[in-house]
Amino acid sequence: MNVLDGVADLAVFPKGSSKWELHSKFHQTFNLINKSNQQLLLVAPENQSVVPGGLFLQEKAFFELRLLVDTFESVVIEKQTVRIETKNQVYVIHVHEGPSTRLNYEGQALVCSNQVLHFLEGFSEVTGFDIALNQFIGNQGIGLLQEQTKNTLNTKDDWIDFLMGRGRGLTPSGDDFLIGWTMVEQLYGSNELGQSIKKRLDQVLQQTTDISQHYLRLASKGYYGIDQLALSDVLQKKTAVTSLPIVIKNILSHGHTSGCDFLAGVVFGLSLRNKSYFRGK
Repeated sequence: MNVLDGVADLAVFPKGSSKWELHSKFHQTFNLINKSNQQLLLVAPENQSVVPGGLFLQEKAFFELRLLVDTFESVVIEKQTVRIETKNQVYVIHVHEGPSTRLNYEGQALVCSNQVLHFLEGFSEVTGFDIALNQFIGNQGIGLLQEQTKNTLNTKDDWIDFLMGRGRGLTPSGDDFLIGWTMVEQLYGSNELGQSIKKRLDQVLQQTTDISQHYLRLASKGYYGIDQLALSDVLQKKTAVTSLPIVIKNILSHGHTSGCDFLAGVVFGLSLRNKSYFRGK
């Protein structure tokens, strides 16, 4: 028997006893799925711990398991222990409390929102919508997205219908955008958008990928990756605005356009909430 240690945010780690199986595998990560409720669990090395709801192992231990994923015969999670049986070996992972991925917000005006918007005016990176990031600042973002659909985008439900599952990749651009927008709304003390997203995800008809659905659910409950949380701290002036360049750089490094799409959602949400900022622009 091989005994390993891992860390996770136990607030969103699977509870009770459950059976899991391999969902998908990539070079740096793999995902397990609980078929009874469609919950996903990302497994990754500790240096990849940029997303919420994951189990993170020491790098050597992770890659040892990663080589064996196609031979998994049984995966059971019970009482903060993951037991994996392959054709020839048994691995037992003891899961310990890791950093919290919960958004900590006060439900008040974000004192540094104008500074963040001003800083992002200089970023012309192209999002998955083929629109530059800085074009989402002010009210022009609404018009540019409206041009991509024949449907009128008036209510939050209209926007969710338009954005969810829109785009390419494991986490479509529209979903990354929704996660950024949801974080802003929660920082202002409202989870109406998050609840609407959860309600849409609970429908029988699946509207996006399994992986993206997983992160949308976490966001609707207020859980985000460490780089996203770092931005929330800047917005609330919990950390200095001088850290903004490295925070934005880290977010933009996520995926092909995922980080940029997330930031577009943040900018869009801040602009809607910060009417005084873009009045006249």
